[in-house]
Amino acid sequence: MHYNPPHWDSDESIKRFVLSQHSDLYQKLCNPSEDGTCNYSTSVTLDSNLACYGKECRVDDLEVVQVAPGAFYEYIRQPCVSMSFYDSPKKVITGFSPWVANIGRRHTHAMCADPRTAVAARSCCNITEAEQAEYNHDFEYHGERVKHGTNLTSV
Repeated sequence: MHYNPPHWDSDESIKRFVLSQHSDLYQKLCNPSEDGTCNYSTSVTLDSNLACYGKECRVDDLEVVQVAPGAFYEYIRQPCVSMSFYDSPKKVITGFSPWVANIGRRHTHAMCADPRTAVAARSCCNITEAEQAEYNHDFEYHGERVKHGTNLTSV
């Protein structure tokens, strides 16, 4: 299961990924009756790829979606389907802080990541000129993760 800070449950300012009623994913998760009332299942398996709709097409990955107020579904990735080693890794960092210069580093933490997977938050601000990036608040939902290429095009 995905982790979200506990205060998100009661914080109205947290931006959720709310599905449009016109979305194929919404239709599959809601499973509406003839009067439009959702018939939720505790578990839904997608048998095929669904076409994206609207803002669904602007995200690289969805973890939790809101179908209706108080009705959420979480995508649980199958274990052991991603390779541990991959071509062309990229360095991702947790960010910058004034105190890191005192210990001789340029960022707080760093690791290698597969540029084809959505593992990093959006960044912005002079990523190529200053060789650093800052957290970008222009995201589709809190907790959104993007691929390396998406971050390069959102600068």
